[in-house]
Amino acid sequence: IQANELAATTNDIDALNRVYNVAYGKRTTLNELFYLIRDQLSSFDSEIKNIEPQYGSKREGDIPHSLASIDLAKEKLKYNPEFSVKEGLEKAIEWYWKNL
Repeated sequence: IQANELAATTNDIDALNRVYNVAYGKRTTLNELFYLIRDQLSSFDSEIKNIEPQYGSKREGDIPHSLASIDLAKEKLKYNPEFSVKEGLEKAIEWYWKNL
């Protein structure tokens, strides 16, 4: 949300009509993401803690490792992530659990 707001309100002509990577700036694996989500959800429903990931076979085009560069967003939009992935998930999951 933060980067979208910065992009929508920028007065820098050179920052317009560009594509920006928006991320925290640190690598998060799919396994880490799974366990972060599972652990946060299990604070609302203890049965969720027993769920484990299910792995399928590798597929053509799968990317084993990636890290988005947020340098352009930092430079042009003055983007600086306010939350880690963990903090963002905690806030989002709590809000969704209580409001949906």
